[in-house]
Amino acid sequence: MSKCTSNLALIKFIMLFAIALSPIDAYSQSPDILSEEFLAGLPPSVRDEIEVKNKVNEGIELENLFRSETSLDKNKIILKKLKEQVTALEKRFSGEGDPTSNTLPVFGQSFFSTLQSSFMPVNVPNLGANYIVDVGDTFTLMTIGQVNQEYELMVQRDGSVIIPEFGKVIVAGKSLENAEQAVQDTISSTSVGVTSHLVLSKIRDVQILLLGGVESPGIYTLSGGSSILSALNVAGGISDSGSYRKIELRRNGVTIEEIDLYDIFVEGFFNPNLSLRSGDTIFVNPLFFRVPVSGGVNTQAIFEVMPGETADDLVKFASGFSESFEGFDKVMVSRVNLAEKFYIPLEKDNLNN
Repeated sequence: MSKCTSNLALIKFIMLFAIALSPIDAYSQSPDILSEEFLAGLPPSVRDEIEVKNKVNEGIELENLFRSETSLDKNKIILKKLKEQVTALEKRFSGEGDPTSNTLPVFGQSFFSTLQSSFMPVNVPNLGANYIVDVGDTFTLMTIGQVNQEYELMVQRDGSVIIPEFGKVIVAGKSLENAEQAVQDTISSTSVGVTSHLVLSKIRDVQILLLGGVESPGIYTLSGGSSILSALNVAGGISDSGSYRKIELRRNGVTIEEIDLYDIFVEGFFNPNLSLRSGDTIFVNPLFFRVPVSGGVNTQAIFEVMPGETADDLVKFASGFSESFEGFDKVMVSRVNLAEKFYIPLEKDNLNN
């Protein structure tokens, strides 16, 4: 095999995808012995270089590995390059320079790393027809016809708005669309030939409680149109011990929704109609465990894994295999127990197991 081909094989090997089914600090441990199973899964050129490294450790003179007819100067050049490759491999297996060695970001953490203005508790009524009206919301009502008037109406504690000359209308708990229809029905039933237009002009504030694995738990006052993402962002995001995968929205002591942020980060699925109400509690459960994924994937990061998920799920979280992984058919899993660190080769097409 030519020198260029050997170097190319080494580069491809270093780009291999590695999954560690253990906490991230396990990467600080260095394997003393590479298993035969691990060596068997490597490209031939890389396996040869590792065997050379082992011979160096045993004190064998590298110059003796080359043919006697090879010139001394050429031997020295080859030896220098080979030593550089061995050094790179040693760093790879010891954790030095390894992207999984406490340098990978936690997937999703950057989403909450800055306070974006779109997440701040602003009071701008830019809401859809499914917004649920509640106490404190303020409307502008315009009537046209026999009565041409403009009113400012606030939802009272009993859930109603009082319209001068027309009476009281219960709107709390209704969607914007249904609230507007209720006002129109009341006006039409008392005055013939009068139409109305109801516009939400000011959103109420809501007080919610954030608990569990958030950076700054406590009571927060937000705009009534805020979502769970808004609340988590204001609280500083998910803490190191919090779960991105299991977040509960509790109302009146009952969990009404369980949110997995990976549905948003990976799939882009988000329910904009799930707005917060005063008295709601957002509870971030403790994380289950995390797995670093690096090498031949498009998104290298530390991912949170839930019970029942497989290596195939991790590859999907990491946005699939990258071009550098093209041509390889195995994924290497690094696993650490109390006694040793060892490697498990997985078939690329059989990651569900």
